[in-house]
Amino acid sequence: MRIPAAYCGLFALKPTRGRTPVGPKYGRSWQGACVDYVLTRSVRDSAAMLDELHTFEKAAAYLAPPFHGNYLQMAQTPNEKQLRIAFSVTSPIGTTVHPECKNAVMKTARILESMGHIVEERDAPVDGNKIAKSYLTMYFGEVAATLSSLEEVLGRKAMFNDVEPTTWMLGLLGKATSAEEFILSIREWDKAAYSMESFHETYDFYITPTTAFPPAKIGELSPSSFEKLMINIVGIYRNESIYPLFLRQGRNDYKFLDVLYPNNSSQYCHASGSKILVIPSKT
Repeated sequence: MRIPAAYCGLFALKPTRGRTPVGPKYGRSWQGACVDYVLTRSVRDSAAMLDELHTFEKAAAYLAPPFHGNYLQMAQTPNEKQLRIAFSVTSPIGTTVHPECKNAVMKTARILESMGHIVEERDAPVDGNKIAKSYLTMYFGEVAATLSSLEEVLGRKAMFNDVEPTTWMLGLLGKATSAEEFILSIREWDKAAYSMESFHETYDFYITPTTAFPPAKIGELSPSSFEKLMINIVGIYRNESIYPLFLRQGRNDYKFLDVLYPNNSSQYCHASGSKILVIPSKT
């Protein structure tokens, strides 16, 4: 939701975990990192949809506090409280943030300050690199599990030509990830959740660029010719002895992080379960 909204000038809300339904087939989506919701042209429409979709699933892995009000009515009620707002224009993993994306945040911060709110520049109290690596570990594992689940649909095991080469590569990385690594990555998410909860006891909102770059051109993020060749070799010959080498290369290659993290400022929100609002403030 976030990237399509940011690139298309739409409003997006990513509700907190457990606010919208995930069942009945599953109790969680990507360990709580993913939430199904809608893109809208206005805050009003998103609030109206949330009135219709919010739920309380007793069997779900994550449960949001019950809400008995009306989101649409709340969205149309003027705010009279002075808010304390933090913002940041730096990447939590130390990668580049495009000037256009920084300017959108700075413009928003100035507008909010002119409205009488307290606005301060602050970095999120989390280790961005640990969150990035933990998210990648989850990403690899979930893709590998999804490819394994395709057997239920296809009536056979998924093959290299059934999916895009990059998807197959991510699945291979998942096969080379241990259960220990997966559990340690989820523990990093729990630490982030506590840290961000403490952070939001001081700040009502935290503003960052939704994406670190303007929309990429078609093909810009595609693997290079050499990378495609390596993916094809590994994928076709299925030599599992080289999966660990592939995994180390994937984790240590920050170009790989750049591809997966055009939206790097919001990864700690996925990890901590924080709600996200995407507002087309640049225009």
